[in-house]
Amino acid sequence: MRDPSRFDVVIAGGGLAGQSLARQLRMQVPGVTVALVDAQRRPLPEAAFKVGEATAELAAHYLAEHLKLRDHLEQDHLLKCGLRFFFGDGRGALSDRPEYGPRQFPPITSYQLDRGRLENHLRELNQAESVVLWEGYEIEDIEVGVGGAPHTTRIRDPQTGIQRRLESRWIVDCAGRRRFLQRKLGLGRPSPLRHSACWFRVAGNCDVDQWVASDQDGWHGRVPGGVRHRSTNHLLGRGYWVWLIPLSSGNTSVGIVVDERIHPVATLDAHAKAMAWLESHEPLLARQVSAHGLMDFHALKEFSYATCRFYSADRWACTGEAAMFIDPLYSPGSDFIALGNTLATQLIREDHEGRLTTERLERYNDLMLLWQDAFTEVFQDHLPNFGCARLTTAKVVWDNASYWVFVCQVFFQGVILMDDFLDRYRAHFAWFYQLNQRVQRLFRQWGQRTRDGAGFGYLGYADFEVAVRSHLELGQHRTPRRFLEWLEWHRDRFTAWAIVLFCIAVEDVAPAVMTHLAWDRIAIEDIDLGDLEGLAARCAGRPGVARHPLAQELRGLSRQMTKLFPEFRCLQSMGVPVEACGPR
Repeated sequence: MRDPSRFDVVIAGGGLAGQSLARQLRMQVPGVTVALVDAQRRPLPEAAFKVGEATAELAAHYLAEHLKLRDHLEQDHLLKCGLRFFFGDGRGALSDRPEYGPRQFPPITSYQLDRGRLENHLRELNQAESVVLWEGYEIEDIEVGVGGAPHTTRIRDPQTGIQRRLESRWIVDCAGRRRFLQRKLGLGRPSPLRHSACWFRVAGNCDVDQWVASDQDGWHGRVPGGVRHRSTNHLLGRGYWVWLIPLSSGNTSVGIVVDERIHPVATLDAHAKAMAWLESHEPLLARQVSAHGLMDFHALKEFSYATCRFYSADRWACTGEAAMFIDPLYSPGSDFIALGNTLATQLIREDHEGRLTTERLERYNDLMLLWQDAFTEVFQDHLPNFGCARLTTAKVVWDNASYWVFVCQVFFQGVILMDDFLDRYRAHFAWFYQLNQRVQRLFRQWGQRTRDGAGFGYLGYADFEVAVRSHLELGQHRTPRRFLEWLEWHRDRFTAWAIVLFCIAVEDVAPAVMTHLAWDRIAIEDIDLGDLEGLAARCAGRPGVARHPLAQELRGLSRQMTKLFPEFRCLQSMGVPVEACGPR
């Protein structure tokens, strides 16, 4: 008879990360015994007060396909109509603000989740699959075994005072910000992000389509069917963004994310303060929110943190917020749950089968660290520029397309678990990480020096072929070899795109320099607004070529960028017809 206090895996924490991992282990490594410890008892409130309602494509694919939850997601949660951004004057009419977002539900599905409803469902599934649920038990301590020794988890029921001692071969920390293992083992890394937030839920639906009079046919006709409210809606201004997320329970999640240096969280860390802040910066939203009943409220100062290790040869792992949390923009938190859980499951499977190697474990750990650093770069010091409609839209299009190509696809195509191809993928991603560092620095420098105060009316995903194609290609299956060839082609595409963005930035901040800058002599290493005079001299000394190796990609990307920057003459010089460029 099996010792009821001994398990192959003990999972600390029963939120989305822990329950998802338990289900994944029982589905993919059925021979392992799993116990899960969580302080909360069922039934959880269906409309639970948790950040993480919105999923991006990677997490949605993980939940629907890897965990076989598609029926539950489609019946009990909401399909998400992509990301939608409103820029410009928060004190004016919504219909006057530049808008970027899809015209219809994107073909690759993502969801808006009621987290309590999902986690209740996962607990029921896990219990049916013989996961031992220690509900209502608090974790008092975790003794980490080393050198092959088992781990010991000491738990206690505060209602009865009953204490238990669980032994396990693996311990996985999924306990969120309590971060048992990170704190115990000194794994924390400071984050360069200084972002803070408050968030709350209100009863009822805050439908942005209803903020604009029904007789404004032009505005409503941009996005037919009244589906704007099913997006994750973002209201952006200098140093902040606000989210609006509809929930299947009929309630609405509202969050305010700020750069602590511009809008200190002390100015919005209570509901009355947050409403006063909204009244000052987003008064239309303040009026809408005040018409609904407040359900809950929370605030966090400088919420971002990182880890120096996800997995250990001593057979422990940290996933979800027990390892790191970067930023809620683009909803990457559940993506990291999907990535972290999938690699942890593979490590536990190989250990269970007696073939786990330290080399494999370190390869996975290094990949997670690389993704952590890459995502952090996307969010660092960009909120001050969120008042610039065209610059920020260019960044959003870049960020989304690169996420779909360089992050989602390795998961969608299954290459993440293929030894023969994973190292080659990592080399491609490491290359993109270096390019993305340059482009993100460019966006920061550009925002500090921009003279561009222009906006636009409406732009959709389909207005940027590079974005819509990157999204649609998530639905195409490739062999691992073809996938890597496809990534190689995208290296040229993103290189050309970076050069196009750099030329636009130079023409904006230093138009006189752009008149002397030969775009076809610019290299990736030149993408820096810090020394434009030196760059012009360097480019003048480089030999020209009869045909630029990226001519086709440059022409295509410059044509797409005219949707945002029609009057920029540098785009014409790259092959865009004169009539496509407006007056400068």
